[in-house]
Amino acid sequence: MGRGFFAGCRVAAVFVGAVIGAGFASGREIVTFFQPLGPNAPLGLAGTVLVLAGGGWLAARAAADQRLANYGEVFRATAGHLPGLALDLLVTLFLYLTAGVTLAGGAALLRVHYHLSSAAGLAVTTAAGGLLAAGGVKAMFRLGPWLVPLLLLALAVILAGSPQSAPPPVVPQPTLPATTGVAAVAAGALYGGLNLILAAGVLVAGARRHDRAP
Repeated sequence: MGRGFFAGCRVAAVFVGAVIGAGFASGREIVTFFQPLGPNAPLGLAGTVLVLAGGGWLAARAAADQRLANYGEVFRATAGHLPGLALDLLVTLFLYLTAGVTLAGGAALLRVHYHLSSAAGLAVTTAAGGLLAAGGVKAMFRLGPWLVPLLLLALAVILAGSPQSAPPPVVPQPTLPATTGVAAVAAGALYGGLNLILAAGVLVAGARRHDRAP
């Protein structure tokens, strides 16, 4: 266990903070995607967890064994040159769009909670993101394993100290008619696969860092 176990925990922490915590871990996204599956929603969630865990391990293992440098090489090695190249371009475009949305969201939060102007909030979030990106993979894997547990602890403290009140009204979601267990698992696996594709960069970077560690 030892070194390999803790190296895996570091990669998992960055994966949680960069990918899962960005959407999947939010209650809103879970309700929106899994509630329509009806009584078989737990099976869909189980399918997602299995794909994220098993697929993530396989992707990281392939990147380490074949000395792949980035997620584009993983896509081309597993899907073939042309399909992998197309997937590489699509994921890269999506990640750039996500970065823009993230910066805008951070600026909006600073404007609402700290009354900064939109320009000042955007400058602050861009500078913070730029500093982290300038540090490269080393900074990401040094900061992530400390930041994610602290955020989880802060969330637990907030939840424990929140006054008990009536829960907010639940917005009704459409329920798919007669969703079978197999269909629920397949839907969950498809959803996990999407998140896994977007996490490929984190997994490859973690595999490379672990492989190069002394």
